[in-house]
Amino acid sequence: MVGMTRAHIAEPAIIRKLIEGRGDEIRTCIYCNESCFGRAQRVGDISCVYNPRTGREHLWPILQPATEQRRVLVIGGGPGGLEAARVADKRGHKVELHERSHELGGQVLALARTPHRQGYLKIIEWLVAQTRRHGVDIRLDSELDAEAVLARGPDAVVLATGAADAAPDLPGADQAHVFTARQVLAGANLGRRVVIGDWDGRHMGTSLAELLAERGHEVALVSATFFIGMDIDLLTWRPIYERLLTLGVRMEPLEELTAIDNDGVTVTRLNRTTRQLPADSVVLCTRGRAERSLFRGLLGRVPVLKTIGDAWAVRQLEQAIFEGARAAREI
Repeated sequence: MVGMTRAHIAEPAIIRKLIEGRGDEIRTCIYCNESCFGRAQRVGDISCVYNPRTGREHLWPILQPATEQRRVLVIGGGPGGLEAARVADKRGHKVELHERSHELGGQVLALARTPHRQGYLKIIEWLVAQTRRHGVDIRLDSELDAEAVLARGPDAVVLATGAADAAPDLPGADQAHVFTARQVLAGANLGRRVVIGDWDGRHMGTSLAELLAERGHEVALVSATFFIGMDIDLLTWRPIYERLLTLGVRMEPLEELTAIDNDGVTVTRLNRTTRQLPADSVVLCTRGRAERSLFRGLLGRVPVLKTIGDAWAVRQLEQAIFEGARAAREI
């Protein structure tokens, strides 16, 4: 049993489901350590990044059918939207999910392109399989504005529209050799020397640095945090550092990227002294900004309106999935 601790955290019914021949329904632990070890390290109570009922069993009873079937419209097919659709459907609601792109998964699809992060695709695969299994009506390449939502006459709307890409407001950020993390993962062409400015403090900067260093770029990673990857759990942080050091990535904590010019960047230390770093390309790692335009267009115009995940405030995967499950439980 000790050897399957995290497996049972992700899926407490793992043995029963195997005995009953329901192996395809098991949430497979991806060993991300975000909500189990990471939460124990910081706040004490453990959970699971994609099983939010774990650790909340005393607050969240086993799902029961809703007293009244409702027409639920979920906008956004990332992990939060998928979880909201899955839970609402299990409660007996008639669920329709709209995703503006041609595939489900949201930002996790980009994250999984970086080294040692492919396991996150299992979360999306499980969520997609469960929503399709239970009959959620999934519409891809479907972007709805407020009027289109209202025309469908939903009883409840869950907005999971995520975060829009955004760069920090600093001199030189609009130059052609400056990119966001999303643009890099989408295939932007970078020069040999790359400086990454990290305002995230988690995996975004470290994963990009590892990806680019593996591709042969000379990489410097700059962050104002006390150490690079300060918000990554310690169990995951150590092997990341080992790999970055082996790849020759220069890590520059306690400094913030404050300006960009044609030859490189200006970084400012906590004591306000500055120095220059040469760069052929610059990558800006921020969490973006909440995409609330649809929320503003629907506020006060539908019977029930829930906004979850990055569409409300830009955070992490755990919060998006948790809020998707909670929203569906409350409908």
